[in-house]
Amino acid sequence: FKFIEERLAKLSAADAACVRLATFPVPPSYHRHGSRAIVLWLGSLPFVMEGLGCHPLQTAVAVMCTTFLLLGIDQIAIEVEQPLDVLPLHEFARGMSNDVHDVLEAWTTMPAVPRACDDYSDLGKESYLGSGRSSSARGSTAAVDKKER
Repeated sequence: FKFIEERLAKLSAADAACVRLATFPVPPSYHRHGSRAIVLWLGSLPFVMEGLGCHPLQTAVAVMCTTFLLLGIDQIAIEVEQPLDVLPLHEFARGMSNDVHDVLEAWTTMPAVPRACDDYSDLGKESYLGSGRSSSARGSTAAVDKKER
């Protein structure tokens, strides 16, 4: 079993490394550099298309479509890198807080639940081993028997 433990230890170490990579924040300079490179590339695209002899209307449409797609992908990358920045967590937390407050408020206004010792009925107190009378009935009978003696 020692080889299994060794392999599990290696697997655990690999898992820990993957978790560190997945949770490590991406430095903002990486994103800024990538965004600047995209803007530079998109800025030079009309001049390249003009040099290829494309019609100005064709160049404008191609540049607008390419810009829309690349900047959209860049924005998606920002949201994937930092999902907690774009999620509406404050509204979610406020709603959860209000729900908890409502539940606690309703809980304090609920009528008191009877305790087991307040239940004077014989339901659920029958003895399946003895005479069929409940323990409270046996106890009260024993008390009556003592009084009579």
